[in-house]
Amino acid sequence: RVPLIKEYLLSVQNEDKPIINEAINDLFFEEEDHKALLRSVDTYKSFDQASLATRLKKHELLEFRRIAAHIYGEMGRHEESIDLSKKDAMWDDAMKTAESSKDKKLAEGLLYFFVEKKEYECFSACLYTCYELIRPDVVLELAWRNNLVDFVMPYMVQTFTDYSSKMSTLFNKVQKLEEKLDEGKQKEEDEENKDGQGVPLTAPLMITAGPGMMGGPMGPPPMGPPMGGPG
Repeated sequence: RVPLIKEYLLSVQNEDKPIINEAINDLFFEEEDHKALLRSVDTYKSFDQASLATRLKKHELLEFRRIAAHIYGEMGRHEESIDLSKKDAMWDDAMKTAESSKDKKLAEGLLYFFVEKKEYECFSACLYTCYELIRPDVVLELAWRNNLVDFVMPYMVQTFTDYSSKMSTLFNKVQKLEEKLDEGKQKEEDEENKDGQGVPLTAPLMITAGPGMMGGPMGPPPMGPPMGGPG
């Protein structure tokens, strides 16, 4: 019966229904087929992730415990995922989870862990895996306190190269902005100068003479003929 049921369930799994996904995952769990289980949980997300992860983290086979850590990471429970990877010495899994978490605290905490465990090669690898999350001052302090300068020197060279490139880009942007501001000021000054070349506001106003003022002072108006004659 199981082969028939399994074949049917796989044929309808693309519907991504929880009851189907969980039945298939249970079959893979019982068959100890970790590759098929990982493929299933990565492709079809509708299932009780917390419940499956809890079962898998107690499994005697390493690959199933790795799937548990993977599921915790997918759920956003990165710290639990990293803790599981630490227990099984799956350093690469732990570093990838820290990087995907985008959490500086987790990434730098993993650095301290590798130093405590004297896993210096992993410490160096973590600097690159979690490059964007790790602060250079933290790296320098760890290197200085634990004589790990040789392990961090490639990282520091890369860091200074990146900082130099960013500063150069920033300087160029600021320079272009200043040039635009200078051009704007120059245009304003040119426009003010053009406006100043018109009639000055202090020029005297020309008052034109009214009628009768051109021939000198006007005499009295002419007298008309006398009204009526002598009686």
